[in-house]
This record gives sequence, C-alpha cells and structure tokens, in this order.
Amino acid sequence: LMNSTLGFGGLLDIATLAGLPQHYEDFGQTLAVHGVPSGPYMVAPILGPGSPRHFFGRAVDYVTNPLTWLLWDTHILISSSPTAATLVTEREANIESVEGLRESSLDFYEGIKSTYVQNRYSAINDGETGAADPEEAAFKINPSGAPTERKSLAQDISR
Repeated sequence: LMNSTLGFGGLLDIATLAGLPQHYEDFGQTLAVHGVPSGPYMVAPILGPGSPRHFFGRAVDYVTNPLTWLLWDTHILISSSPTAATLVTEREANIESVEGLRESSLDFYEGIKSTYVQNRYSAINDGETGAADPEEAAFKINPSGAPTERKSLAQDISR
C-alpha cells in the first residue's frame, strides 16, 4: 500500500526505505487462506510442480500484472519475457537443491512433491509451523498402511 500510494504507483520502493520487510504473496496463497482446496499434485511442462489452485493463482497473477497489458500488442518474445525471466530465475535459484535431492533421494518424484507441498504450506502460513495444515491428511497413514480418508473443508463446514 505504501509503495502504491507514495511510490508513484509502485515504481519506487518506499516501504524498504521505511524499514518494512518485503514479502511476496500470490493469488494461490490467498485462495488457500480462504479455504479453497489445493486439488491433486501435478507437474506441468515448463511450469513445473503445482496444484490446480496454484496454477489458477498463477494465471490470475499473470492477468492482473500490469506488464501483461503493457506488452500485450508487442512481439511474443517481448511479451513473454517477464514470465520467462521469472521461470528461469526460480530454476536457477533452486538448481543446487534440486540436484542434491536428485542424488540423495530414493524416489525423486516423491521428494519433489514433498518439498513442493512443504514449501507451499510454509508460504500460505507465512512460515508459521503451528498453524493447522489442511494438506496434512494427504500424508497421514493408518497403522494398517492404508491412507486415511481425507475430508474436504466443505464437509467440515457443513457439519
């Protein structure tokens, strides 16, 4: 809010100068906070791991980004540059962790899935570990070894 009002529509970072910490929230996190279930874990080509809620949130973030509309009528290489830069930056920032997981993991897919779910859970709850985990039931196992039945948030509310 401070950067939008005092920083010429967000062009200047006044909040950092005022000592406020920077944080990033995406629309998928907002949906999670308001009770929208994540859906199944998926790996999309180019976009990587996610859930329907996460991918929908990314689409909303893309559409509501002013750069999307400023670059709309330009060549595809120019208009897709911000998204491509974000994807390359995310990959570069995590390449050592991913390679370490690949080398040390018995099941690389499950390792990536677990890492993704834990990272999203942390982001949704702003790093608080004591918050109730809506995805926790997906990883609980009965003593018999069979997965537990998972209730949706809608089922909990209707009771």
